[in-house]
Amino acid sequence: MLPALPFPSPVLGVYHWAQRTPRAIAVVEGAEHYCYATLASHVTRAAAMLHAKGARAGLLIGLQRESYYLQLVLILACEFIGAAHLSIGRDTTNERPDLVARCDLLCLREETPPWTDPARVVTISRDTLSGPPAPAVDADLASPHATAPD
Repeated sequence: MLPALPFPSPVLGVYHWAQRTPRAIAVVEGAEHYCYATLASHVTRAAAMLHAKGARAGLLIGLQRESYYLQLVLILACEFIGAAHLSIGRDTTNERPDLVARCDLLCLREETPPWTDPARVVTISRDTLSGPPAPAVDADLASPHATAPD
């Protein structure tokens, strides 16, 4: 039997530790170090960007991989809004358009492929996640579990 997890979801764990130890290192990718406060801010910003494009609970969002850190941020953002995700490789958009076509929304790091409806595409990169603190999240964006335990 597996031990009980301290949080009902990984994204709630991130927000919990961002409140408790905001400057503690959460993720290391190569020479880059990201603290919990930065990770939580990036997840919130990515969730807001996806939500602005129509992402919501129950949809399937295709995530094109750029880096492990950005992939983690996008997976947590999908979890935050209750959407499922499908990780797609660099060549998947051209080699498997049938697989990509199943996605309700695509999060790409490059230009939109010509056969993809631009209204279904959001571009999220490290650059778009940087900047001032993430905007407050609307109540309809928050998942039903959007409170971390004390």
